[in-house]
Amino acid sequence: MGLQPKINGKTVERAYEEYRNGIYLVNRRYQRKLVWNINEKEAFIDSLKNGYPVPLFLFSTNEYKGMRRQEIIDGMQRLNAVFGFIENEFTVNGFYFDLSSTALTKQLSDEGKLHQEYPTLDRTSCVSIASYELPFSVYDQDNADIIDEVFRRINSNGKHLSRQEIRQAGATGEFAELVRVLSTKLRGDVSHEDILLLDQMKDISIRQDGNGYGINADDVFWVKQNIIDKKDLRLSMDEEIVGDLIGAMVADTMPPSRVSVLDGYYYINEEEQDGRGYKTAQAIQARGSEALCAQFLYIIDEIKKIFYNKEHTITQHILNQKVYKGPRYLYRPPKVRPKNLTIGGRYFYG
Repeated sequence: MGLQPKINGKTVERAYEEYRNGIYLVNRRYQRKLVWNINEKEAFIDSLKNGYPVPLFLFSTNEYKGMRRQEIIDGMQRLNAVFGFIENEFTVNGFYFDLSSTALTKQLSDEGKLHQEYPTLDRTSCVSIASYELPFSVYDQDNADIIDEVFRRINSNGKHLSRQEIRQAGATGEFAELVRVLSTKLRGDVSHEDILLLDQMKDISIRQDGNGYGINADDVFWVKQNIIDKKDLRLSMDEEIVGDLIGAMVADTMPPSRVSVLDGYYYINEEEQDGRGYKTAQAIQARGSEALCAQFLYIIDEIKKIFYNKEHTITQHILNQKVYKGPRYLYRPPKVRPKNLTIGGRYFYG
């Protein structure tokens, strides 16, 4: 392992300057989407305003495009909340950050790069937020395997990440990569690179309230068809569905719908899975990731065509109920085959 992280304080004002200078990186191999809603953001800013203690922010050093930067291991949602409030993206108790409170925000406002919204929070509170010393810890380590392990250990108790996000965190096998690629394509949060600047995450993140930047959760296929709700999407349950379907596409027999089976694809408790992860990876290699991806997306496109402008969703069509409350699977071998759509021999009812 590398050296122990160095812990120091950094004011919000200084952190924002670094943000504007492109210092903070996000690694999409393990970092989840920006998912905090407005209430969560407001609550965090209120803690800063009132001087309450906040959790540690953890970074690793990283060389990116010829510049030494800091990759966010823990604290992405909180940093985004801080910088979003400073840039007048939302209010706290109905009031916006006063851009004249710091030299940089005033300069950006004067240059037309930031726009002041009203009403503004009182100057004393704004200065208090800007001068709040955030607890930063920088880990002088750029080994990807070590960083992945640090991230998993931080979140292993499940308080920060969902079980599926922990499964995917840092996973680089054929199965995990296929799940990640398909899930991003279906959500619409595709990026050309895994490493992004923090400010680039806004445009490819999921918004829950229908307002502001990013992708509207209501427009995502799984939510639009009432297969999962927005809360489930936030917990990456869409990726669980994708994982289950991929597993079924390449398996010789229909896998059971259990958490342990999905864990097995990621080599979690692999000794209990009779080599499920290895067998699935071999099957993906034999079929080809690109071919499986194309086949999967083709079926989704066909489903979209069938239910385009229809009054009912696929969930209502199958189960006669608005919200899908059954097992994760959207398929099972049908007794009657006509008009069913297939994925690798498995059937979407349609």
